[in-house]
Amino acid sequence: MNIKTARKIEGFTQQELADQLGCTAAHICGIEKGKHSISLHMAIKLMQVLPHLKLEDMMQENHYEN
Repeated sequence: MNIKTARKIEGFTQQELADQLGCTAAHICGIEKGKHSISLHMAIKLMQVLPHLKLEDMMQENHYEN
């Protein structure tokens, strides 16, 4: 499952998710479009807010920074 799908399942807009994570909606948009990588810290925060999302899913989408 990708981040956008997980966000929509939880009923969050990009802005609402950004508020939960302490970043901007533009950053969430960039992550969803594959323009921004995410740190392990951000991945953990995403999984806490979006329980359907798994680390393996984010790694497959190449969002995760090594």
